[in-house]
Amino acid sequence: MSRLFTLLTLYYLTFRYLSSEQHTLAVQKSIYTPQQRQFLALLRQVRVEAGLTQTELSERLEVPQSRISDYERGNRRMYLLELYQYCRALGIPLTDFVRRVEEIVSQGLP
Repeated sequence: MSRLFTLLTLYYLTFRYLSSEQHTLAVQKSIYTPQQRQFLALLRQVRVEAGLTQTELSERLEVPQSRISDYERGNRRMYLLELYQYCRALGIPLTDFVRRVEEIVSQGLP
């Protein structure tokens, strides 16, 4: 549990730091940045890798299928706890997903 707490703390501090006024130039306001599109593609990729359709995943999460579609298209933002549940339903640790996000996003940063 302490590993998850550490991850959540780092997540919070990182986004708090990046959204502070002195760093506003480093953060684009659009949700359709290249990194965001890569994140959305990864959401779909891990679902497909788990061998699940949107409908099957939605049944595991007990949410409408349209919510999964909205997540994957970027029409609905995901809270961290929703991402945790999403990963858990796919059978992957949140920390593994975050590592993959870091690898993808870090490639596109200056």
